[in-house]
Amino acid sequence: MYSQKYRRRSALILAGLMAHIGLSFPGLPGAIRTAEAATKPSVLLLNMERIGDYVPTIVAGRVDEYYRTLFNMDASISVVDPSASAPIAAPPPFVPVTPTAPVIPVAPVIPVAPIAPVAAPAKVDKDIVAAEKQLAAGKEQLAGKKFAPASKSFQKSIDLFTKKIADLEQFDGLVEAQLLLGVARFGQGYDDDGEEAISQALSMRPDLTVDAAYATPAVTASIERQRAAIKAATTGTLALECPDASCTVYVDGLTVANPATGLPRGYHWVRVVTPGYKSWAARVMAPGAGKTANLKVITKKEGRPPGPPSLARPPFAAPPGGGVSAEVLQVFLREGSFGAGFLNQAATVARAKGATHIVGSVLNRENDSYVLATYVYALDKGQVAEAAVTPLALDTSDLQVRVLAHSDQVQAALRNFPVARTVKVSPPPIYRLWQRQVAVAPIAPVAPTSPTSPPNILPIAPPNVLPIGPTAGTPGTAPGYRPQPVYTPQPVYTPQPVTPQPGVIAPPPVIPGIPTPQPGTPTVSLPGVPTPAPFAPSASPGTPGLVKVPVTPDPRPEYETETIGDNDGVHKKWWFWTIIGVVVVGGAVTAGVLLAPAEQAPPTGFSTNVTWE
Repeated sequence: MYSQKYRRRSALILAGLMAHIGLSFPGLPGAIRTAEAATKPSVLLLNMERIGDYVPTIVAGRVDEYYRTLFNMDASISVVDPSASAPIAAPPPFVPVTPTAPVIPVAPVIPVAPIAPVAAPAKVDKDIVAAEKQLAAGKEQLAGKKFAPASKSFQKSIDLFTKKIADLEQFDGLVEAQLLLGVARFGQGYDDDGEEAISQALSMRPDLTVDAAYATPAVTASIERQRAAIKAATTGTLALECPDASCTVYVDGLTVANPATGLPRGYHWVRVVTPGYKSWAARVMAPGAGKTANLKVITKKEGRPPGPPSLARPPFAAPPGGGVSAEVLQVFLREGSFGAGFLNQAATVARAKGATHIVGSVLNRENDSYVLATYVYALDKGQVAEAAVTPLALDTSDLQVRVLAHSDQVQAALRNFPVARTVKVSPPPIYRLWQRQVAVAPIAPVAPTSPTSPPNILPIAPPNVLPIGPTAGTPGTAPGYRPQPVYTPQPVYTPQPVTPQPGVIAPPPVIPGIPTPQPGTPTVSLPGVPTPAPFAPSASPGTPGLVKVPVTPDPRPEYETETIGDNDGVHKKWWFWTIIGVVVVGGAVTAGVLLAPAEQAPPTGFSTNVTWE
């Protein structure tokens, strides 16, 4: 009898031998892999689309990047390369035919996908392209902690963007460059400059957040503090006078009404696009609360007709080498059109790429959060269903957790198509554009007018007279009641003609409400100033005359009177004695130099004394 250990070892050797023999047969591993691939869905991922301008491209790109990473890491699905095409079927095997009749070889029919029309390349502005390059270079320098070069790159990017601000449609690059400039300034130690740069970025996008790779405690604290101050401030109204009523007004790249209200505090780029006119742009400070700023748009007419609107379907370009491009589906996804046109194009693209499912996602803004929605197209079902809808925080702090749960729901929909959530309305409700709501102050109740008071008539009264009489009505008769003054008729002054008489001064006219000085009223006198005698007519009536008034002589002595330009008393001026002192000192020094005896110069040559003894 063999031991149990021996039998177990023999069973393992036999199992390994059978597995080796089975795998050595040709075609068996391929069959296993084919069966495994047949159960794994092949997914074509479309680029994420953002709905409206209130979703920054920075946030959409961040969500799309993490979303694709989760799909590529999942081993239960196969992500299809958008640039690849399905393998072409091999021709049928050759079957020999008896040579009784001439055989004409027929080439196998290879299906050729329809080629999309080729559109002319869009005109690209060189300054905007250079600005984007400077922005990318600044990001690399900022990631390497090279703050000074990064600040220069971001500033160059901002200057290039603002150079073409009238034709700039996407402001996200400008906003990102402005925000990262503040981060770089904080890294250099210039906190004041960093605060100013971040303030300008938050004025354009109050809900903007900085990426965790660039965030520091100082930057985060500055953003939170300034965001709270901007949201707490109240601004006025911005009204623009356009050359045509069909103009479109953009503030920092976002479409607004005209007049615009509820703008964040700070400076804004206002851009006006009018059909038939050149674009106009200006940098404007948001008006204060209760104020209205009126701007007049002055622009020239354009020679060529305006281009298509931003939401128009762009032309499709064929991929290199021909074939079917997935870009055709991006337009349907952007517009939310999942009707027959999308279904036909999706079936063509899925067969050409060898995909069983097509997944597209959109990101929209709704109140104080973003909303991520994903739609799945199944080739075998021929339908589109809403796979998942997930809210995201504006600061994307819950991005990883929410997107991970969202991708799990989408993968479950790939394995089991949700027929109950098939899209039946295009566009779906999630495509509704969000607009910033502006709080309007309640209107105060208007007090009822008195029946005895004529409406919209104010009493005309003399100066310093307030015609307020007894109030009308009884308090408490209506909500918000306030007593109203009763209109009291006032006397109206009518000038009377006065006939002048020779030698007689007529008294001043009497005006109701203004006191008239009476004769004998004492006049105002000042100490030290003589009071003139009153004016009196001549003694003979009918003959005009004057009464002489005695003139008081000047009490000051004559020697105190000075005349401008008088030369007397020059010896009392300070400058006179200064000049005298300078002359005396200069003369003494000169005389000393001239009268000093000249010193004897030492004799030149050789001399000696000889003594004879």
